[in-house]
Amino acid sequence: MRIVLDGTALSVPHSGIGRYVRELAAHLPLVRPGAEIVMLADPNVAGGGSMLDRRWWSIGLPRRLRQFQPELFHGTDFAVPLLGSTPSVLTIHDLSPLRAAEWNMPASAKRIARRLPRMIARSRVVVVPSERVRQEVLEHFRVSADKVFVTPLAPSAVFQPPSERCPLPKPTHPPCILFVGKREPRKNLPRLLRAFAATRKLSDQVMVLAGTPGPIEQQIQKDLVTLGLQSRVWITGPCSEEALAELYGQARLVVYPSLYEGFGLPVLEAMACGAPVLTSRNTACADVAGDAAYLVDAESEEELTAGMEAVLGDSDLTASLRRKGLERARQFSWKRTAESTWQAYEIALSSG
Repeated sequence: MRIVLDGTALSVPHSGIGRYVRELAAHLPLVRPGAEIVMLADPNVAGGGSMLDRRWWSIGLPRRLRQFQPELFHGTDFAVPLLGSTPSVLTIHDLSPLRAAEWNMPASAKRIARRLPRMIARSRVVVVPSERVRQEVLEHFRVSADKVFVTPLAPSAVFQPPSERCPLPKPTHPPCILFVGKREPRKNLPRLLRAFAATRKLSDQVMVLAGTPGPIEQQIQKDLVTLGLQSRVWITGPCSEEALAELYGQARLVVYPSLYEGFGLPVLEAMACGAPVLTSRNTACADVAGDAAYLVDAESEEELTAGMEAVLGDSDLTASLRRKGLERARQFSWKRTAESTWQAYEIALSSG
């Protein structure tokens, strides 16, 4: 069976969706030996392509699919061909594009929101990373429940406790409180910084913000000055998976107080590295974490402050979160993601 995946996200460095595409492409043949996985990417993202390719989703991609004659196309990043007869499966990672204006998201997110109803209608099956997103899709769009399937994500193999990685990485900074993710409004960083500044028991702690710069970069720099945190908050650029694994392994606490997530992969990555995690009670992160994380109301500075002090002030709680987190992370694997994705493919092919 030949399956074509949309590989466009692979061209975006350090992209979570790119990681999803890469792991899926690697594991699909492992669970269905003999399957042929073909990647096709929108050439316009890299500034190339012919005149026909410039209308990729309506002309360029359907033309390429006629050449490859696959049994199925998997739109891994919110989009499937607008024309053509190839059966399609669509991945919807979350519904954040519907709040693109509120969260200062790029024009591409607004375009996703505008096209999403048509993309859903063009797909035989929709896959989502969590039950929470599944319910959101059912509430927001005219789609039958038996068309939407959950295929959870997983931490990559590099995310392991430091003692299990070889060679053991040399620490590059003191143990810290760590946030990993793009610095954008829904990640809730201004509130997290205010909560960190309000801690009385953690005045000797450093917080590291690791990840891709975003639209609130200037606001964060201003807040650091206002709160007097310039020497206590370190900001990195995008990190490789190996560098992230090192950061997770050295962290005393990983904080991920996002206001909205479709899954929350950094929560699982941190747990897989043996780091205790504090995350949002009212997002998909709580579903991913189960009872293995310290949950707070992410809109409450007081709860964020109290949560950080509670975890770092209680060695027994820290040890419990580390142990539970490792156990929880082991319940997720990319092989299982690939298996559930193949089930969605088979349903899509049988529904034609």
